[in-house]
Amino acid sequence: MDIKVNDAEWAALGNDEQQRIEDIVKGFFKDAMIVPDAATPASGVQPQAVALANPFCKAACDIAQAAATAACAGLGNPIAIAACVAAASAAGDECRRRC
Repeated sequence: MDIKVNDAEWAALGNDEQQRIEDIVKGFFKDAMIVPDAATPASGVQPQAVALANPFCKAACDIAQAAATAACAGLGNPIAIAACVAAASAAGDECRRRC
């Protein structure tokens, strides 16, 4: 699944931080691929959640997102943390969309 992140925020990160974010997101969402995108809002702006039919699938997505978000805290750089949290959120949204 493609996980779109704001391209300007992504470009502002170093290669090491980008790789660590990818590792975190892929660690919890196995088929995730980070895709920088100009149309994706900056990490402070999140789309609204979509209502789902399968509550167990939604719960699994919520747990994976929470775990990935918690792992982002270890990055240190505030910009990297924000980008990582945004990527984890986008992955959670896409996961829930597929439920």
